[in-house]
Amino acid sequence: MKSDFGGMSVVGHSMRSKYRHIVVMLPVAAILSFLLSFSNVTADTLSLDITQAIHLALENNHDLVISQYKIDEATSGVRSARTNFLPKLKAQATYTRLDEIPYLDASAFGNMFAPLQAPFQDLVDKGYLDPSTLAGLSGAGGGGRIYMGDDDNYNINLSLQQPIFTGFRLINNLKITNYQRSSAKLLGQRTKETVRQQVTQAYWDLLSTQEFVNVTEEAIRQLESHVTDLKNLLEVGMVIENDLLRAELALSNVRLQDVKVRNGVRLANAALCNLLVVDQNTVIVPTEKISVDKVALPSLDSLFRVAKAQRPDYRALDYNVRILGKVKAIKKAAYLPQIALVANYDWKRPDREYDPEFYSSWNINLIATLDIFSWGQRHHEIQKVEAQKRQLLELQSQLSDYITLEVRQAYLSVQESRQEVDIAGLAVTQADENYRVTSANYQAGAMTNSDLLDAQTALTQAKIASIQAKAHLKKAIVNLETAISENKE
Repeated sequence: MKSDFGGMSVVGHSMRSKYRHIVVMLPVAAILSFLLSFSNVTADTLSLDITQAIHLALENNHDLVISQYKIDEATSGVRSARTNFLPKLKAQATYTRLDEIPYLDASAFGNMFAPLQAPFQDLVDKGYLDPSTLAGLSGAGGGGRIYMGDDDNYNINLSLQQPIFTGFRLINNLKITNYQRSSAKLLGQRTKETVRQQVTQAYWDLLSTQEFVNVTEEAIRQLESHVTDLKNLLEVGMVIENDLLRAELALSNVRLQDVKVRNGVRLANAALCNLLVVDQNTVIVPTEKISVDKVALPSLDSLFRVAKAQRPDYRALDYNVRILGKVKAIKKAAYLPQIALVANYDWKRPDREYDPEFYSSWNINLIATLDIFSWGQRHHEIQKVEAQKRQLLELQSQLSDYITLEVRQAYLSVQESRQEVDIAGLAVTQADENYRVTSANYQAGAMTNSDLLDAQTALTQAKIASIQAKAHLKKAIVNLETAISENKE
């Protein structure tokens, strides 16, 4: 297989010994070079296995915090709906300033009130009537007025209201809020599964890019040594200059690839830090190894059934359908009367005798209301909710199809990745043997420098392909688990 990593050549048995020494030192060098790539920042180091990474994300992830707030919101809605069954006490205070004191026009009565002059005068003397009241009793056919009350009016009211029958509105509203809370919890569960999926994928991305650094480090060290040997051989005329140029070109290509994979490490590290909600300058050190076991897959049909039964987002949508059913019932309640018991206690001024004094009073009312005619508004509101419910049922069917597709894609991806792992593992074995045979033939003079560079390139590419295949399988498995909602702690 061809690669952008270039190649190398080996001359002599002593060079083979040197390569073995380099391979032994490679893991330490790769780790040091990875840590040095972050030397431009003052960063903490965080060693995590996959379980620890998931737990850290579940504690801090912003999406999970938001989903918990949504659950709290829905819980408060349930508690608020319960209070509608209880009596409510309200207070109201009113002050009214009249432009003129209320009065009774006495001018049309002429002198018919003259006999009452003396008794009314006695009331005025005792302070029960305003002196101006007598003006309406005195003139024959005059413009007299009998004033009643005051221009300053006060009313303080306490009202106790208890619903008795609401057409089942309160019960249905309580059921709606409970459905909303159940839906919020299910969506919160789905958010957790998604966060686990994202963290798992980011973890394996980081680990695989770090493994790429190991591979490019190995290739760079081998090619640097090979270029040095070729320069020495060129000086004594044992190789041609073209062999040296090809090796130097291969070294430049590997160094270019090394720059890319190191930047990939930084990007993958930052992405994982973002999911874990830690400082993005933190250096994450994965403690896992990219190793895969045999994966046993159940039948695709059984996975479809599991997904439909377990997917929280699908079950949450079912609660939304129920919510619209209860909204429709509330709209139908407009055809039924509403009955409430209302008790009032008032402090008013002026009093019942229109004196400028406060007095108290109370009353109890049984109130029944019923809309008789509303130009078909109630019917149209019910039809509106019914149309919304049909839309939601279509969305539910659409989600069902999407889940089926998602499960199928994840299933096929796992199958593909399993084959990739097997083939890539075999390719590493073949490339390693090819490199060994080519190196031996090159030392014997049976193969050229180009053949050896190609063999080294094939080996490097095979190692990278094997790492990618293992990481792809890890991510494909978590994608399938998330698709069927089996991505649990």
